[in-house]
Amino acid sequence: MDVMQQALLFLVLSTVAVASAIADEVRFPHVTVYGTATTEIVPDQMVWSVKVQNRGRSLEVTATEHTKMVQAALELIKDAVVDKTDIQTSSMEFGENWEEKADTRVRAGYLASTTISFKTTKIEAYKSLWLGLAKISGISVEDIAYDHTKRMDIQNETRQKALLAAKEKAMTLARTLGAEIGEPLSIEEDVEVHYRYIRNTNLREDTAGGPVSRGDLALGRIPITMRIKASFRLVSVRN
Repeated sequence: MDVMQQALLFLVLSTVAVASAIADEVRFPHVTVYGTATTEIVPDQMVWSVKVQNRGRSLEVTATEHTKMVQAALELIKDAVVDKTDIQTSSMEFGENWEEKADTRVRAGYLASTTISFKTTKIEAYKSLWLGLAKISGISVEDIAYDHTKRMDIQNETRQKALLAAKEKAMTLARTLGAEIGEPLSIEEDVEVHYRYIRNTNLREDTAGGPVSRGDLALGRIPITMRIKASFRLVSVRN
């Protein structure tokens, strides 16, 4: 089969596929809707990212001092009732420290750094962690995010609410046209909405009674939003 014949065969098959899809739509009238649901929860978990960094003239001295700093930070974190299985060290590195002097790049010694990540449900330990880490030289808190230990369960419950909202919307649209909805033809989750939630860790205030507080923190609420796209068969109502 030459190239021209292959191209012709592909065109015929594509035309048949499109015609079949159109025929399915004609044979199966349907309604497609989106359902959205949001559940706002008070966080019960903190996720910290802490960076330990120091510089020195000697690589050996810099590395030794860095080890002591990391150990001090880990001991403080463990003393704050953080389970050791919830602590992780990463991005451990050391190398030459270069600086710009008089438009010239010169080596000013060595640099060592380590990132410590940990999570804890002891939100009341926030103040002691914050002040304790501030006393250790070379420590910087890179990020503190809030989460919920049962987030997956809450997401599943919110998905169900979003699907029910889509079904209710489809029923309303169908009744407006004097029809009813039949069986579901397709169900899809709009994952982009969920990813936007993960990227956005901002907290909302409790609109009912101000921010939810615990100790020195105003926790606010985390919005968990799910969006579902669903299609249902349209069924004519016979009088």
